[in-house]
Amino acid sequence: MGGQIWVNNIDKVGSQFFFTLSPRVSAEPPINKKAFKQARTQFVGNVLVAEDNDINQVVAQQILLSYGLQVDLVDDGQQCIDALENGHYDLVFMDLHMPNVDGFEACSIIRQINPNIPIVALTAAVLKDEVQKALDAGMGSHLAKPIVHVQLKYVLNRYLAENKN
Repeated sequence: MGGQIWVNNIDKVGSQFFFTLSPRVSAEPPINKKAFKQARTQFVGNVLVAEDNDINQVVAQQILLSYGLQVDLVDDGQQCIDALENGHYDLVFMDLHMPNVDGFEACSIIRQINPNIPIVALTAAVLKDEVQKALDAGMGSHLAKPIVHVQLKYVLNRYLAENKN
């Protein structure tokens, strides 16, 4: 992550450990935090989350439910493709690394069937080449795990209609 780590050790006294990090940021444009002070917190839409990790599924589901969204979960890319063929969704969040059909391949297949549905990479893969590979596969945005609410609101505002209630 572009950082350093070092230790200062004094015999019979102890050790101090130090580190610095310079993490890379996602490919999303910079977020204007002032614009989100009054940002809405409720949205309208049916969302599909493709994620193979049970804990990540629950976390994503609970966060999205808290924004007023209807949420369905699938375990891999093939299940995501099948769900999109059998139901209506306004937005797809997709992990990149899943069994059977991964997120890259699933997105490419979905783009042939439904070129207009918004697909957001929801992944811990934040290295520049992986973000670019996701965008090249047809994903419209990249959202890093763990989910940062300001960034999630940006994505939801970008793709979903405003709740009139």
